[in-house]
Amino acid sequence: IYGTEEEDLVQRLNDDFIKLAPITLLFDSSCPREKYDAVSKMIRNYYLGDEPIDESTRVKVIN
Repeated sequence: IYGTEEEDLVQRLNDDFIKLAPITLLFDSSCPREKYDAVSKMIRNYYLGDEPIDESTRVKVIN
């Protein structure tokens, strides 16, 4: 999503991270569905804390 003209995709990832993380980060097939939200929140908190997903946190998201 970075490196495209689709800035709205970055905003959507920020807004819907909990919902999109299992598919985007490829843990949808290895994690029980009932744990998706908790795992998504832990991942986001670990890498971003309270920061938004935007150009300023790009390296944290793609690294």
